[in-house]
Amino acid sequence: MSLRRFLSVRSARSRLWPRRRMPRLAPSGNRAQAVALRVTSPQAASLRYDDGAMSRSKTARWVLAFLCYWLVAFGLLAFFVEDDSFCERDGGSVLVAAKLSLAIAIFDLILSLVIERSLWAARKTVWFGWLGPIIATLVIGVVVAALPSWIYRGYGGFRFAGTWASVSCVFTEAYGIIFPILMAPALALATFMKAAWLMQGEPKNAKGLERVG
Repeated sequence: MSLRRFLSVRSARSRLWPRRRMPRLAPSGNRAQAVALRVTSPQAASLRYDDGAMSRSKTARWVLAFLCYWLVAFGLLAFFVEDDSFCERDGGSVLVAAKLSLAIAIFDLILSLVIERSLWAARKTVWFGWLGPIIATLVIGVVVAALPSWIYRGYGGFRFAGTWASVSCVFTEAYGIIFPILMAPALALATFMKAAWLMQGEPKNAKGLERVG
């Protein structure tokens, strides 16, 4: 085969089956920069915007849940100490109900955050379902039921008596006996309803994850 014929055959083959050009790889020193450029796209910006919107929405839900829980706890406690004459020494029944309900609402918020953060890492592999709300409900019920025993120090003395944080009238005489019977279940139910509402806003569990609770 002559050289001229060989070159013509090779040229014809190149026209029929053009050689694919391999993509050029970025140098090792610029690979991270190249990956960052690929990520910087409208889709990635949209994902970041969605994440920020979800974070703000979740924060708003937690703030709204805290305020609603505080109002419910205040209403229950205000009704409980409405005719309590012992509250006059602590600033009146309304002020006492506001102080105690705020303390319980703050404790409920801290408890809910601790439970939510504790279960969040494990949710990547296990879906806990109603376990978080149930734990929060049980803890609130036990803590509220134990408040009279903790506030009353014995021999007619109460914790925080004579200070701005005094709520001793709620636990004086028969009120201290009725408080855990009525208020513990009511506030525990309020905690469960709040936790259930917050759980509705969380992303659903991934398909195939093991369910607990």
